[in-house]
Amino acid sequence: PPNDEKSPYRKVEGRFVVPGTYQLRLTVGDKVHTRPLDVRLDPAITVPAADIAQWEALASRQATLLGAAYRGRKAIEASLAQTGAVLSALKSANADTALVAQAQAAADEARRLHILLNGEEEGIAQQETFLPLYELALRLYTSTQGYTAAPDQAQRRLTDAAQQRTVTFYRDLGVLLSERLPALQKATTGAGIAWPAAQLPALPATPFASVP
Repeated sequence: PPNDEKSPYRKVEGRFVVPGTYQLRLTVGDKVHTRPLDVRLDPAITVPAADIAQWEALASRQATLLGAAYRGRKAIEASLAQTGAVLSALKSANADTALVAQAQAAADEARRLHILLNGEEEGIAQQETFLPLYELALRLYTSTQGYTAAPDQAQRRLTDAAQQRTVTFYRDLGVLLSERLPALQKATTGAGIAWPAAQLPALPATPFASVP
């Protein structure tokens, strides 16, 4: 999954693959080289094929969750920066109070979504009682990579909860990016104040429709 964490302890590696025959492909210029690769289970580990299939399905879903959290983080960070700059510009220009209130509401919503995804910046204590969505997805993904059995009920329940939270987060993010920010941009430019960025943050593709 995409990841740009600075700490080496939070870097995300690619997923393990299930045992089987794979095709390696190397493209150099206009030449494509292929070679088969057999991946075998560690002989010291005994895991039934059905359990491996369940592990693979859950790990794949967790990788999708982590990728969704990463893309959501980029979009909400851009939203925070733009709404903050707009709010500052409107206050400096002594703009209409209704327009300032509209900008404040958009900035507050961006901040709320940022906290749901990333937690409070100083919120170590908060994260002991409410794990932010990005952290939850990261921990699920990294812990499952070291698992050598079929997923248990707790892993499935936490993954379902993370998926439901992702669905809700993307729903609210869609309202912010597709409705509230365009309306604020129109009102701001109509008041003669330039929008602080070349374009609004793009809405990432929604990875899930609902919890299975």
